[in-house]
Amino acid sequence: MTQKSIVGVDAADGKLLWSHPHLTRGDQNVNAPLYHEGYVFTASGHSGGGRVVKINESSSAVEELWWDKDLDNCHGSVMQAGGYLYGSSCRRRPGVLLAELLTGRLAFREKRMEKLSLTAAEGLIYGLGQEGACTSFGRRRRSSKSSAVSRSPRIPRNLPGPTRLSPAAASTCAAAVPVRV
Repeated sequence: MTQKSIVGVDAADGKLLWSHPHLTRGDQNVNAPLYHEGYVFTASGHSGGGRVVKINESSSAVEELWWDKDLDNCHGSVMQAGGYLYGSSCRRRPGVLLAELLTGRLAFREKRMEKLSLTAAEGLIYGLGQEGACTSFGRRRRSSKSSAVSRSPRIPRNLPGPTRLSPAAASTCAAAVPVRV
């Protein structure tokens, strides 16, 4: 990510392979892009939206598959599992979401949940909210249109105001939320 683009760089020599615009309000591209089998997803908060590009076979160019202004994750990462993106939206339509990677079609949204930092363990995705709530969620095996969500009590903390924790910090929730989807 750069201030205004998503880019592909050759790891051996640092040469720019491709670039695709990703403009945001305030030029805030703080999330790491997510790569999966030739596709790259990126999102930026504050109505920057989320998009997927497909890298061509020679890794010299990309084609945009979709962009959605409402998938504006601003903190805490997005994870991919089973062809779905798990994350939380920022300003446009706040809440936790589940969207198809290749189409961007929204499969699930929980509007009442706070922004989450995410991690995965043992087939579940765990989130640690900015107010300290632990959550686990995952796609139900029989339906791609819904998601199971389980919440646990908040983790005690001594910090004033909301937290913007790294995804690694969400691993504290894996022990606190013992559920299976």
